[in-house]
Amino acid sequence: MTEYHTVLIEALHENKQEKEDFKSKGLGLKWATKYPNLFDNDDIRLYKSQSKYGYHYFEWKAAIHFWEEIGYQSLNQKYQTKQHAHKKRLIESNKYISEKNWKEILPLPGMLPDLFVYSKETEDWFFCEVKSPNDGLHDNQNTSFPQISRYTKKPIGLITFGKKRISKDTRLVESKVNTSFNHFEIYSNDKNNENSQGFLVGKVSQIIPGSKYCFSYEFDEMNNIPEKEVMEAKKQMNRELNLFFIEERPLPAWEYAKYHCSTASNLYSNIRWTYLKTTN
Repeated sequence: MTEYHTVLIEALHENKQEKEDFKSKGLGLKWATKYPNLFDNDDIRLYKSQSKYGYHYFEWKAAIHFWEEIGYQSLNQKYQTKQHAHKKRLIESNKYISEKNWKEILPLPGMLPDLFVYSKETEDWFFCEVKSPNDGLHDNQNTSFPQISRYTKKPIGLITFGKKRISKDTRLVESKVNTSFNHFEIYSNDKNNENSQGFLVGKVSQIIPGSKYCFSYEFDEMNNIPEKEVMEAKKQMNRELNLFFIEERPLPAWEYAKYHCSTASNLYSNIRWTYLKTTN
């Protein structure tokens, strides 16, 4: 099984005019009014005092992205400190992070990742670091992020702005698929019996909800299936994983796999993909 620490979720476009409006024309206050579930009074206070220096635009923009794309809320920067005690209480009261994990990760060098991203509906959560176009992971982050990931047993998300990709993580990782996320199930296709669904070969999901670059997959146990059929099904699934998620496609990999589910080639293939939507 491949170990992963930091997972690129999305490379977002930097809107320079929007950034200038955030800095000098009160755009942050409009965002705080539009998204009261994302930005609290402390966020607004910091915006009023620090936005003129260009701070917080990228983190706020990433928080809005998560809410609009996958319906997850975010706590902004320093959510683990006494100055933002209510944010820390929210994390602890919902038991997103155990007391043991807090004791393990708080002494690590540097700050925690910029955002704590969570879903009240699924109780899923993850940390996310946000990087501006000219920024990259710092030395202390390259040291602490792998440790945070190991302690919490979760990868850390990464949002970058501009064209620069700073993640070198594997795009396709064999690891446990979380079926509370939107995911694919892949079945063998019994062409001789149109009423038979065949047997489950495996599943595929985004490593972190919303990620367009990194995916996890696992094979089902396939008990009581002849070994020859199991080996052939795995071979077919591996071939299509490579076809959809590694090779270049006209659509992003996840969107292409969803499109494939609706095609005649999927219906008549040796293995059939099914998309299961469980969240926004």
